[in-house]
Amino acid sequence: MWVSDCHNSVKREGSLQAKPDTSQITGLRVIDTRQRCITIAPAACRYAALSYVWGATSSDLQATTMNIKDLMRKGSLDSRSLPQTIDDAIVACMKMGIGYLWVDRLCILQDDDPSRKAHWLNSMGDIYAQAYVTIIALAGKNAQHGLPGVNLVKRPASWTGTTQGIYLIEKTPAYTECLRKSRWSTRGWTFQEATLSSRRLLFSDTRVFYECSNHKNIKDELTGDYPNTAETAGAALLSYAKVVSRFTKRKLTWECDVLRAFAGVLHTGWGPENYYGIPLNIFSDAILWRTVKKNPYSTRHAAPGDAFPSWSWSSIKGRITVEPSAREGGIFAEMRASLAIWAIPRRARQRLELQIIANTLGKPEKPNKLDDVKSPNNMNEKEVTHTAHELYAPCNFRDLPTRLGVVMAWRCGCFSGSLPGILNTPFTWGEYKVFARKWRTLGHLCDEAHGMSQGSMSEQDIEARFPSNMRQGCPPGSIFVYTQSLNLNPLQLSLKKDMSLQKDILAIEVGDFLALVIDGSINIERINHVRQHNPESCFSLLAISLSEPWDSETEHLKPRTEDFWYDFAGVPLGQNPHDPHAIELMLVETENGISRRAGLARGYLKRWIDQNPQFQTFHLV
Repeated sequence: MWVSDCHNSVKREGSLQAKPDTSQITGLRVIDTRQRCITIAPAACRYAALSYVWGATSSDLQATTMNIKDLMRKGSLDSRSLPQTIDDAIVACMKMGIGYLWVDRLCILQDDDPSRKAHWLNSMGDIYAQAYVTIIALAGKNAQHGLPGVNLVKRPASWTGTTQGIYLIEKTPAYTECLRKSRWSTRGWTFQEATLSSRRLLFSDTRVFYECSNHKNIKDELTGDYPNTAETAGAALLSYAKVVSRFTKRKLTWECDVLRAFAGVLHTGWGPENYYGIPLNIFSDAILWRTVKKNPYSTRHAAPGDAFPSWSWSSIKGRITVEPSAREGGIFAEMRASLAIWAIPRRARQRLELQIIANTLGKPEKPNKLDDVKSPNNMNEKEVTHTAHELYAPCNFRDLPTRLGVVMAWRCGCFSGSLPGILNTPFTWGEYKVFARKWRTLGHLCDEAHGMSQGSMSEQDIEARFPSNMRQGCPPGSIFVYTQSLNLNPLQLSLKKDMSLQKDILAIEVGDFLALVIDGSINIERINHVRQHNPESCFSLLAISLSEPWDSETEHLKPRTEDFWYDFAGVPLGQNPHDPHAIELMLVETENGISRRAGLARGYLKRWIDQNPQFQTFHLV
């Protein structure tokens, strides 16, 4: 009754996880619960999915290329051959009238070709989203624990007693307590299973709970319907920053599984275009990750032939947070414009190709009320002035301050695309706003400033920015970045007092430019190791992104008059005259042409420009 009610409400109202009933996952293997064998899911198949903790037992039955034919024979999955949890899940399906069950260890060939196995791992989002219900083994530490109350595994009896003639009975734990104490809620693989499921039936040692993505309440057989206050990650896909933070606080038996365990969430929430856990359609935001705890950094080790590159959060164990982005809906989030051009080496047809990450990747083409205005690269002074008088009104573009920052940074040489001649004309901010609003999105403006109109780059420009000789013999995890940089040799780190936080903050100094290290982003152990053992290594600051006006409360970094841009009438740029535009930077160390991330920092954009940074290509791993 619970499941059918939720199923009907999802069909009526829709949900972020729900997929159309007509969709079909080609070649999906499932367990036929009546025939007790593996089969290919028939069309319009109603199936349950199982989410459970594997545990350390390696002797439990798994599907492989060697035994799959045997497992497809009727009766091959008898109770004696299965872990108790899987056997109980089959029994539960039978009692609910569900003919098929999907279980990872039996429906994915565990020794399959890596590319085929990756296909199914990437499809986990569809598998769990399309399941009629996900059965969750909330109790137990491994697959042998079973689902209490379903079949052979009994629920433990509650303590009872009497005192002074009063009959006492032990209070059963609430849902939040069952969740908090469960091994299941701490495991990395189960995160995406909970996040992507529309309907969740959770078996604890004491009772069964039920969650529906379309309802804010939880149900159980004792209490009925009541508000769900637990952080289950199941209601909907949240922002990338929140999803990464919730996922990385969980544990994995094998640390090298981190990206595989995240693949389903990544594909469902942000599409197939991603690289080492970072979606390409929000790359300039997602690259700005940091640890929740400061130091030490705990490095994750990869299996032979694989990699966890230093620029990806997957390289670090422990909880990760990503700098906020307004593109993901946060009120206090930043509007960010990429100052860097990123390129991924891809092997295609026996040759190495580069995939340039456009800022407009994945952005919808939406109409703009200024589309009838002449192309901004061809506008002259009279046309801009006329357009300002005809069309300019108080602008409600949320990203307007960042757009104006991009235009001014373009004028100052922070972008490598050719500068429209019109930008050499002195304008008022009203006229600059007309120019900045011409592009449909901030991403389109950034691509134009990078010389990537329509998000593409000519072969000649690719070769100029990412020379062929740099692309030879790229190790796994390689990515190239073309951007402005400052050489830091020697690297100067110092402590500065933050007046608002009343604490010291680490800062990087070069000339009279000061960049504050972003809390939790710097790998001090790596820096110290490089200084002691690799004297030939060089440290550099790379321009990553321009962000909205920022007010530093740190000594030696108070805004000055020269930190602002002014129009020809002498009016400063910025909604708040005390907040200059900021630049977000990546600290890297480079040895033998290969660079590694060592930290993130933030400073004032105008002061960065005053240091005369130079364009350079870096090969990061």
